[in-house]
Parts: sequence; structure tokens; C-alpha cells
Amino acid sequence: MANIYWNKDQKVSEKDIQEHVMAIAEKALHGKTNFGFRTSDGDAELWIETASPRSGDTTYWHIFDGCPKALGWRLMIIKCPLGYIEAFEKSRGFAEIRLIEIPAPTSQDDWAPPDGDWDKID
Repeated sequence: MANIYWNKDQKVSEKDIQEHVMAIAEKALHGKTNFGFRTSDGDAELWIETASPRSGDTTYWHIFDGCPKALGWRLMIIKCPLGYIEAFEKSRGFAEIRLIEIPAPTSQDDWAPPDGDWDKID
């Protein structure tokens, strides 16, 4: 039975699953965090950067609506530490990544400590 369910003949191309997963992720994650897509051994992996990847945080589990498979590919969400995707983009073989843009400070005051006293910073 399992062989029928995971039939390779019913899989779409890597490009098609990439477009499908990234469209879903873009809708759910746009501007919230960095994320990337890659395939590995029949899995379509959506990597999401979080502040604490080992926590029990289930914030992003709803993205695929609890479906373990789409278009013939097994779907996986992998949480990773902040900065991981950009740092390991080439070695991990990400097919596509989306990075959020952090606005640059508009003045030097944006860089100053709240009370303006640099000597109090540890």
C-alpha cells in the first residue's frame, strides 16, 4: 500500500514543487522571517529561520495545512537558527531563498542607546 501512495510516477518536477511550496511560504511568511527551499531524497523541504529552533514552537506548522504530501512529494518544515539559510545557502543546496529586508537606520540617533550614554553599555 505504501508503494502506491508514494508512487514516483505521480511526482511533478522539482521546479514545479519548488514553485508550489515557495508560493505557499511567501503567502504565510512574507516579511516575517527568512526561508528557503530545497529537495533531498524525495522530500520537498521548507527551511524557516526562527529565534529558537529547538523550542516546541509550532507557529509555522499550519503552512501546509497538516498535509504530509503535495504533488507527489513529501513535505517537510525544518526550523533553523537565524542567519543559517544565508550562511549555508550554497553548501546546503538551497534551490531558492527569500530574505527579509531590515530597514537601515535613518539617522545616527537610531544607533544610540536609549538614554544616549554609550559608557553605560556593557
